Amino acid sequence: MNHEPIRSSMSSYTMAITSRHRAARLAKAAVTGAIAWSALAATMPALAAQGQILHVFGTRGDGDLAASGVVVDAAGTLYGVTTEGGKNQAGTVFQVTPPASGQSKWTETVLHNFGGSSIDGQSPRSVLRLLQNGRLQGSTAEGGSFGAGTLYELRPPKFGKSSWTQEILNSFGNGSDIQGTFPATTPVPLTADRTVLYGTAQGGGAANMGLVYALQGDVQTVLHEFNGGDGALPGNQLVADKAGNLYGMSFVGDRFGLGNIYRLSPPASPGQPWGFQVLHTFTGGSDGRAPGNALFIDSRGVIWGTNASGGDQLLGNIFRLVPPALPGGSWAFEMLHSFGDAANGQSPHSGLVPDGNGGFFGTAGAGGTNNCGLVYRFLPPASEAASWTLSPLFSFAGGKGGGFPYGELALKDGVLYGTTFGSTSSDSLPCNAASVVFKLTL
Repeated sequence: MNHEPIRSSMSSYTMAITSRHRAARLAKAAVTGAIAWSALAATMPALAAQGQILHVFGTRGDGDLAASGVVVDAAGTLYGVTTEGGKNQAGTVFQVTPPASGQSKWTETVLHNFGGSSIDGQSPRSVLRLLQNGRLQGSTAEGGSFGAGTLYELRPPKFGKSSWTQEILNSFGNGSDIQGTFPATTPVPLTADRTVLYGTAQGGGAANMGLVYALQGDVQTVLHEFNGGDGALPGNQLVADKAGNLYGMSFVGDRFGLGNIYRLSPPASPGQPWGFQVLHTFTGGSDGRAPGNALFIDSRGVIWGTNASGGDQLLGNIFRLVPPALPGGSWAFEMLHSFGDAANGQSPHSGLVPDGNGGFFGTAGAGGTNNCGLVYRFLPPASEAASWTLSPLFSFAGGKGGGFPYGELALKDGVLYGTTFGSTSSDSLPCNAASVVFKLTL
């Protein structure tokens, strides 16, 4: 089978995920059919979080388009990636360091410029994984020895040195699509065996529609290959329950071509195939469509998530998927909130982060006071008869105040950290905004 046309379309798809053109399309869709944001600005509720811009990208070769969010270490240092910019215009890994005692300025430093060699990756798009030894792991959607992406590790400077060093842990493609191409996420340990990492690739497999894989050392094992009928282009970070079942979403495919939520169950004995089950097929109606954001699974096995489109007003939703009371039963899909009113945000592009009190934090890619997006809190009902409530916390101002928060949030010690994707005047959007790193004090 000639995979080149499919490979080309897959490459175009992965490029589109965090391109400025995608930002323009999504933001334009977010305001189509909605009440004009300018007319709402005077009636917007007072917001409940104090925001601070820690760094503005694109000013000195430090990278641009921070699409995935940040991770935070014990000292409060932030780490993240930019999809574009840097020395080779192929993206960067950066850190943002808290100010010294008595100072107020945070300091951004580029730790790695991608595209510096023929085997280096390009266009990092996934959230980093921070290891206990201070190392960082991530994936790139392109580049590497076979041009189909990499899994890499960055190691802190050795004693007396100042530079971080990179090791390529895996180059996807390997002359064949079978083992996966264009990794969508950073693989993470999800089961009792912490040496095994689980991840997804948006291309590869027998049908070249993506797969789920396990990686132990340099041994990669394919757990499931998508064929279109059971989903295609798996694009979000996997999560796991206490039994070791893995859960994820496919961006397209399945019965209506609009994606699904699936479960992979470990085999009863080693060497046997993993079980695959579709838990919910998106229809494009009130349940949403084309999912791609992070999932969260709670201690009861309930899956929580968001969609950037679909819902009652076609501007995204918040949902949960409740496991059956008895084995073999059907999972129950519940839509908890439908985005539409610009005051409360539109088109959420991040998953939900638990607030520790039964609610969640999240971001909306558009809407808010300046139609540049916002951060919200999603509060549980006060009684069984009541509904969940969405409360805006912070609206982005545009310009150097940032806009279009598409990355995942990080919560540490009552402070939220994140990034905005930004836009330019050529995007013809109502909000012209920089890509920034921000913090919100609650």
